[in-house]
Order: sequence, then structure tokens, then C-alpha cells
Amino acid sequence: MTCICKAEEVWQGMLGQETAINILTKMCSENRLPHALLFKGRVGVGKGRAAVCLARWLLQIDEPVAKFLLRWQAEEELHPDLHILRAGGAQGKIKVGEIKNLQDQLSLTPVRANCKVVILEAAERLGPEAANALLKILEEPQMPVYFILLSAHPEMVLSTIRSRCIEIRFIPLAENAVEYILEKHAVPPKDIAVSRILAAGSAGEALYLATHNINDIWREVEDVFVRAFSISDQEIMSLATLCQERKQEERYLLKIWLECYQYLLYAAFKYQAQGIVLPMIDEKLLASWSLSRVELTSDILNVLEKRLQSNASVKLLFEQALLKIRQLSL
Repeated sequence: MTCICKAEEVWQGMLGQETAINILTKMCSENRLPHALLFKGRVGVGKGRAAVCLARWLLQIDEPVAKFLLRWQAEEELHPDLHILRAGGAQGKIKVGEIKNLQDQLSLTPVRANCKVVILEAAERLGPEAANALLKILEEPQMPVYFILLSAHPEMVLSTIRSRCIEIRFIPLAENAVEYILEKHAVPPKDIAVSRILAAGSAGEALYLATHNINDIWREVEDVFVRAFSISDQEIMSLATLCQERKQEERYLLKIWLECYQYLLYAAFKYQAQGIVLPMIDEKLLASWSLSRVELTSDILNVLEKRLQSNASVKLLFEQALLKIRQLSL
């Protein structure tokens, strides 16, 4: 199809992703958009929005961008020739049955447009059988079909799938862009600073933080951090139980907790190595943190974060991690 992109209209509302948008616009204007794209970058930096904007343009949908995006966020059906796959179920996986059903739908002639578009969110969540089924489709593309895969962890996507995609990198957003988005969503000023800093360039994460008592979690983590080498067994067990309850309520809260701790570790590193005090940090918090303790604790938390992706007991994992950190005082 002939690609004549009007970037100011196609990418309406996109912030901080000029390089990615310029690459996609050039591909479209030169009529060389590949049949498979992989948008990679952390959660909440605009990958999904860009995918929906591109799909809207490819399908020549007249509906205003803002309204179309709102319906996408509400997970409504957007267009008969646009297929969106999301990870679901108890294990948060995309299953082989969904891929096979997609294949059947792609074999049919487009209903309204001149092509079909598939957006596959969280491509790293493809189960093994589903990944192989998708690979087969990508190896034998049915034209005109465009695949847009999204992933915050592209290293976990099957290598043979990645090799058949053109990868487009979406970078973390600048702090002023994140702050602008928070202000547009009427986030109170008192919540903006903590949310903006901890989100590390993710507008989506910043919005989540701002609406989930981030200041309370921050104070809790500060307390644990300052007493990391003297915390009692009972306190460790209580905190681990609380984290277990948070997993049942919403897994993302654990990620927030860990990111608060990692930020404090980074603050300790900057203070001990360079004498720099980061925003929101009281120097008293850093007194007992040597560079070796920072490095070893960071390794412990990285292992914990990976193990939290399994079905292991959250309570047990947190107990083990906090005990190992306490032992660094010996």
C-alpha cells in the first residue's frame, strides 16, 4: 500500500519518542514498512500508544486519535481488521489456542480496510507452543498483514521471532515529559516528585505510583532500609507476610516496593562514591551503607525480582532476601 504519513496527525500526543517515530514515519513514507515490527522498551513509555496510532493509520480509520486511544485503553473492540492479543489467565500467558484462532482470522479477507494489523502486547509472555505457532505465521506471512509486537523484556522473546522483526527502541521519557503527563492527569503536586523520580522515565508507572499511595510505601521502605542490618526476625516475618498479601492484591505493588529500595541503594552508591545526595534522600539514611554492602544487596534484590516471576512463595522469598541483607552486617 502507498504510505503517505502525516506525522503530526498520525502520532498525535506522542511524547519523547522522536527517534522511534521518525524511523516509523520514514518507513511509511518510503513504502517499506516491514510486515513484522518489535517495539521494545520499558512499560509505560508509549509503545502501546504508538502501535495503536500506527494501526489506526494503516487501517485508514477516520475516528479521532484521542477517542480511538480511549477505546483502546478501555479494551473495547476497535476495528474488525485490528486484532489485539493480551496476556491473560492465571499465569499471564498468551496461549497457543489464541494464536491458532488468530491464524484462522488472518486467513480471511479484510473486512473494511486494505490490510489487517495484529498488535501483540507483552510478547515475552508467549508460552512455548504459542511462540512456535506465531513463528510459523511470521515465516509464511499472509499479506497484507502487519504484526506489531510489544515487549518490555525483548531478551525473553524467542530469538527466531526477534530475527523476523525489525526492532524499534522506545527510550525512557525525560522527567519533564513524565511531569507534564502527571499534571495533565491532575496528580497532586505532593505526589508528583516521588512518582516522577521512581518511575525512571515511565509515564505509565508514574501514573500508577501516584494513585497507589506511593508516599506510604516510600516511608515503609525507608524504615526497612535504615534498619536493614538490625531488623528483627519478627519484623522480617511481618514484612514478608505483608508482601505476600500484596501479591494477592496486586503484583505490581511488589515491583514498586523493590524499585523504592533500589533507588535508595543507588542513592547510597552516589553518596559513598561521589558525595552526591540525590533528591528525596536524607544523608542519615546512608550512614551504614558501604559500597560493598550496596553491591551485594543489589545482587540479592535482583535475584529476588527474578524469582518473584515464578510460583514460589512470596513470603519465603522476601524472608530469605531480608535475612541475607541483614547478614551483611556480620
